[in-house]
Amino acid sequence: MKFRIVNKVLLFSDPVEDPDNCIVVALVSAVCTIAYCRIKDKKWKEIDDSPCFSDIIKHNNVLYGVTFLPDLFAIDLTGDVKVTLVACFCRFPRPCTECYLMDSFGKLLLLLKFSRVSDDRYSLITYKFEIFELKEVLSFSDYDHDIEEDEWEHVDGIRYQWFEVKSIGNQVVFIGYNQTVWFDSHRYLGCKANRIYFADCDIEIDAQRVTSWFRNKSYSRDVGIYHIDDDRIEPFPGFSTCPHAQTVWLSPIIQ
Repeated sequence: MKFRIVNKVLLFSDPVEDPDNCIVVALVSAVCTIAYCRIKDKKWKEIDDSPCFSDIIKHNNVLYGVTFLPDLFAIDLTGDVKVTLVACFCRFPRPCTECYLMDSFGKLLLLLKFSRVSDDRYSLITYKFEIFELKEVLSFSDYDHDIEEDEWEHVDGIRYQWFEVKSIGNQVVFIGYNQTVWFDSHRYLGCKANRIYFADCDIEIDAQRVTSWFRNKSYSRDVGIYHIDDDRIEPFPGFSTCPHAQTVWLSPIIQ
């Protein structure tokens, strides 16, 4: 099986220490489906009739996938494949551009990116983010959606919900074409706390954008720093404007 687009790859367990249980999971194709294989498999398998996922993550040894609505699903690949709805926004979906999952000190966070069409109409420009934390809901009184109590039965069984977060403290987050990474801002000189550093995440370069660049030598690059405390975006200059050049973040290993 060949995949033209591979958005993300996760590895479950060490292939040397535990080869029998090692599963490689990939978010593939333009419709963002999940493919997986074990070490001894001869070909990849895809999950039939799965939702279109924006991102996947391994959290507390469980594979989670989030859709663009965004709804959160747990995916069990150990036996018969099971895709279970864990949390949703019910009647209030967020029409975001991208969704990112992040493990922060044992907490599962959801980052939503909102974009608008640029002035040259060939790209998307980010204008805000929203951050949510997954928490368990034990009773109707804990539920944070505008529903009547007699509607509680319709969401019974979904014991988790997204609660909005207004600050990530001393943490700094990097998102873009490659995997989302985060760390304490004190670890790296120059990084500012409670910020989201973002870059282009478009994996398809259409002919109109390339043609526009060759004609005008200009192209709107979506790179910047989002200030969570006041919803402000700071430009991040110095990047190539060529649409062929993808922007990725590199995280050095510092002992």
